[in-house]
Amino acid sequence: VVPSPECFGLYFTTDEKGGSIEFRIAFSLRGCDQARENFAEIDGHSFEEVQAAAEQKWESHLSRIQISGASDEQKKTFYTALYHSLIKPADLTNESPFWFQDTPFFTDLSTMWDIYKTQIPLILTLYRETGRKLIKALIKTGEHHGHLPIGYVLSEDAIKFSGQCSAVAHLSIYDAFIRDYVRVDWLRALDVMLRDLKTGKGAIFQRNGYVHPFTNTLELAEA
Repeated sequence: VVPSPECFGLYFTTDEKGGSIEFRIAFSLRGCDQARENFAEIDGHSFEEVQAAAEQKWESHLSRIQISGASDEQKKTFYTALYHSLIKPADLTNESPFWFQDTPFFTDLSTMWDIYKTQIPLILTLYRETGRKLIKALIKTGEHHGHLPIGYVLSEDAIKFSGQCSAVAHLSIYDAFIRDYVRVDWLRALDVMLRDLKTGKGAIFQRNGYVHPFTNTLELAEA
């Protein structure tokens, strides 16, 4: 498969009739060499072993909430929703195509305005190891792009959805701070947050006391 800046993928054909076909793939946002290194993670392991490891990891995450007094159908609904809540933001640590340090990197922070009061607090509460990496990734993203992300979907433009909200990443970082997260450089975080608030709508808010749309005013005031 030839790498393309627009997309990537593969296809194959087979004369096999019925039965099952096993194949292994690896990908990387940084290129083929990194993908080959990633491929080595499953080298020597059978499909069943990889499947069992994935199931065990998901079980360890989902079992952090125990519910009682519910029917099997209600439990299925609950844990399916919890599973969906943990798929994104996607932890792609050491896979940033924009910088090449071995640092936490998350993408599909696609609607920060939807998740900064819901999904991210869930992660910060129950999955602190992931939460720490997410906060560090937000800080690094802000340093690299010059803005903390609003809707981050593998783009050099960290504020491409600026009409939707303002400064909500600040609130997620603060949320982690008051939860006593450790091994986070909070002075570095504060520097990124303050620099972000001095640009764009943040600068307009500090000058006029309001911005449009007005919901952004509320977010900037809280930040």
